[in-house]
Amino acid sequence: NNKYKNFYTSVNAKPVENLNIEAYSEFEPAAEDKNKLTLKGIMAYQTPSFTIGTEVVNQVRKNAGINNKNVNPFGISFYAHATLIKAKITKVAKLKAFARFDYYDPDTKSDSTGYKENFFTVGLDYMPIESVHFMPNVWVNSYSAKNSSAIERKADVVGRITFYYNYR
Repeated sequence: NNKYKNFYTSVNAKPVENLNIEAYSEFEPAAEDKNKLTLKGIMAYQTPSFTIGTEVVNQVRKNAGINNKNVNPFGISFYAHATLIKAKITKVAKLKAFARFDYYDPDTKSDSTGYKENFFTVGLDYMPIESVHFMPNVWVNSYSAKNSSAIERKADVVGRITFYYNYR
């Protein structure tokens, strides 16, 4: 619905076995010189039994803040999952564990407004049959104010059971 087009590039590399690296950038022009530049990097070590990795993203939103100041969101994520139990005959995973931690700052240029966020999830992935997953997990989202006079926000803690079915 606008005349502006996004430009992006992505470069993937596998410098050694099981190690995957990606560098990504995207530029989104907009009216009134309000553009966005996103830079992202991913690194993951993957084997058939486990994966561990991280993703970092930084963005510059030009003229997007109060008084047309730049806004710079930043986030970093760490994640892992591993097979705990495999079926004896088929060697297909029956039980996996997973965890993820995210840190997010909606504007690294502002030390006085907003909240930094920490998100954590941990859970199990039980597959009684292929394509069916029951995943009990916990989400915790905590907040820390950038300004001591800001209203305190309590952490959100949510117990969940996710059901996932992959229809083929």
